[in-house]
Amino acid sequence: MTVYDEKLQHRDSMQRANVRLATGMTFLAWFALMASLYLVFQTSFEKLFVIGPLGAIFGYLAVESLLQRLSPKYRQQSMEVQQVDLELERIRASMKRIHAYYPRRPKRKQFKLAFELKGLRIRNFEERLATAMLLEVKEVFVMAFCVRGVVVHVTASIGSWSHCRPSDNPLNWEKIARKWGCDELRQYHNHPTTSGTTEPSPADHRFVKSARKFFGEYREFLRSFIIFWNTAHEWKVLEYTDSPEENKLVFEFDATKDKHSDSRTAQWL
Repeated sequence: MTVYDEKLQHRDSMQRANVRLATGMTFLAWFALMASLYLVFQTSFEKLFVIGPLGAIFGYLAVESLLQRLSPKYRQQSMEVQQVDLELERIRASMKRIHAYYPRRPKRKQFKLAFELKGLRIRNFEERLATAMLLEVKEVFVMAFCVRGVVVHVTASIGSWSHCRPSDNPLNWEKIARKWGCDELRQYHNHPTTSGTTEPSPADHRFVKSARKFFGEYREFLRSFIIFWNTAHEWKVLEYTDSPEENKLVFEFDATKDKHSDSRTAQWL
């Protein structure tokens, strides 16, 4: 969990606590108001139906203002929520600057060429890949052939919002791995979600199992990953196998701790 995730979780927890308190007190005040109008002033049901919603709205505002004045804990949590909101916005702004480092892919420009994915070390590669996938707003399938932590060959294809598959011939994958003498084969795709959580679909697990046959003697080097994001667009990398019990989060970029790793200027060829 990144600092952004922790702060967002803490902020939501404080805000829910304040809302529950204000809502509970508003309901009691509203109920007392409705009861007194009906029992003491003999107000008709027709008028109560008009007064009720307005009483609830103005009652909540009055109770919230009263709590701000009279409850130190409520006031402190409200101020802390505002402070955390500022910190969250700074993290989101930091991530915008990182993603803005890479231009959008021009139409008809190949995905792998537009973002110059070949020749990068894995962490640099994943940063570019995460930004590229985020900009596409679609699922993207990528096969990265690696030697000693460097991506030496890439195949990529852009799918739809909910599906992707390789566009090249998987029967060539073993030949490519042998040509480069690969010691790692990393298959990536993304889930276009910014909820901060995801999991492989049954189809994802089935693909891992079926993909091994295309790599022959290199099949044990195959690893599969899903890239996804939180609401600040910090990317996360989930590794999975053909077994749902073996999913694990292997990396998450934390804008408050990690640095923008790519030192090369992104330019179109």
